Amino acid sequence: MILVFINMMLLLSAETILPMFAQDVLGTSAFLSGFVLVPGTILLSIITIISGNLYDRYGGKTIALIGFSCTAASLLLLNTVTMDSSPYWIMLHFCLFMAGFGLTLMPLVTVGMNALSQEDIAHGSAIVNTVRQFGMTFGIIFLSTIISATASTINAPYDVGAYWGTTFALIVMALLSLLALTLTFFLKERQYPR
Repeated sequence: MILVFINMMLLLSAETILPMFAQDVLGTSAFLSGFVLVPGTILLSIITIISGNLYDRYGGKTIALIGFSCTAASLLLLNTVTMDSSPYWIMLHFCLFMAGFGLTLMPLVTVGMNALSQEDIAHGSAIVNTVRQFGMTFGIIFLSTIISATASTINAPYDVGAYWGTTFALIVMALLSLLALTLTFFLKERQYPR
């Protein structure tokens, strides 16, 4: 559940922060700033189907390790985007992020549910849904606060402050993804529920 929490925290935060960064810092139109998320979202729907098949073959731990590696790599790459970069770099790095997310969420939830006895499945499902919602809410509040605090305290134009605030937020997100990757090594899974 800790890994699901971190995963959902990263997802909504990336989906909120990146369009704002594209529009406020890179100066793109509202349409293009939203469009940078579209290819990654399409890729997510494809990867989710593939991850189900990979789970049956390799198990959740292996797939989650690959997924969190992709997520961490994408967040580190997003830190290389500068104020003069093309928004298409964000699009490309976000595709890698969504591939990682698609490889982690379903296997993590399945591993968690498989750890439960049959009579606890309904409670486990409720907990998973609660953790997912709380992770998304907490992530966006925490990381948006980093951006706002940096932009308001730095003695520079708003776009420069927003750039550094987003950079700090992406560093925190990268560290969280590396923490999740480390925790995944300790994941124990059972193939079938009792």
